[in-house]
Amino acid sequence: MELINKTVTIRLKGTKHYGARDAYRRNVLYEGKALECEAEPQNTHDRNAVSLWIGKTKLGYINRDLAEKYQKLILAKQLTSCTISSVDLARNGAKVEIYVKISYKDDVKVSIQDDCDIPN
Repeated sequence: MELINKTVTIRLKGTKHYGARDAYRRNVLYEGKALECEAEPQNTHDRNAVSLWIGKTKLGYINRDLAEKYQKLILAKQLTSCTISSVDLARNGAKVEIYVKISYKDDVKVSIQDDCDIPN
């Protein structure tokens, strides 16, 4: 099985409920800043939850619809990096929008069909 590198950009959810605004005010959120991704299989609201941290400050979560995939990648040690892609203060300062760039190793699945036409 061959692994290839993939990168996606995802918007964090729940930033207004955690320390994102404080981190923004402290000027520690900037493009390229490395974040920690933590799988939370014991989370009572979502057993697939993945939280993102800067130091001891929780910034938010990966969307519930995507979390299962990224929790599996974390637990399989296939997530290679997580950095801030962009940060913006939104809604009159009530919320910080954070987009993160997540890189990971993914399985390559190649299938060759016997009946395909190959030009000579």
